[in-house]
Amino acid sequence: RWIAMVLAAAISAAAQAQDVAELFLKMPDTQLVLLNEASRKTLVDMHRAGEKATVNNEMGGMAEIWKMTDDYLWLETSMGNFIQIRRLPLVNHTYVICLITSVGIVRQGQDSRVEFFTTDWTPLPTEGMYRPATMRDFLRADADTTSEDFKEICAAADIDLFHYKLSPDDLTMSVRYNTPKYFDQALQEKANRFFIDGWKVYTWRNGRFEESGITAK
Repeated sequence: RWIAMVLAAAISAAAQAQDVAELFLKMPDTQLVLLNEASRKTLVDMHRAGEKATVNNEMGGMAEIWKMTDDYLWLETSMGNFIQIRRLPLVNHTYVICLITSVGIVRQGQDSRVEFFTTDWTPLPTEGMYRPATMRDFLRADADTTSEDFKEICAAADIDLFHYKLSPDDLTMSVRYNTPKYFDQALQEKANRFFIDGWKVYTWRNGRFEESGITAK
């Protein structure tokens, strides 16, 4: 059912392929409230001219394109707020958009939201597109989940934080479990005994992100 929905929506929306810059310019204001269309066009034009692509956002801060290709965009919309857009292929030169919105301190750890859209920015159901990561995906094989230390960690991890990122170079998405990065030092040291500090990788195949295991840090 979800494959049929994605294909029907994407084919109807994509009479011809649009690169990421075009998709970014047509992005609804509800998805990017800090940058109006004129500001987005300025960013794109500056990047294409080989200049540092920065503009003032609607809150008086700065927005900057960190990287842009035909298929990928990484943009800091304000301090500590980022979006990544990737154009993902389906069939017959049709595409879906993956949008990842992340907040937080880069060096400490970010939290992300993953969404999917047609190329006219109609929302698509995430069900079937990928399986969201869970804390247990990052447990070490020898972790003793019955120990008191593990129970203490679970009690402290009342909110799960996951940082997702898209690759600019291939059709992969990665996610890292970031909740332990917000623990105090003593609890972080305990958490390191239970969790892998690495990235869970997904690869885009047949209209969905399939899990490909966890890489080292």
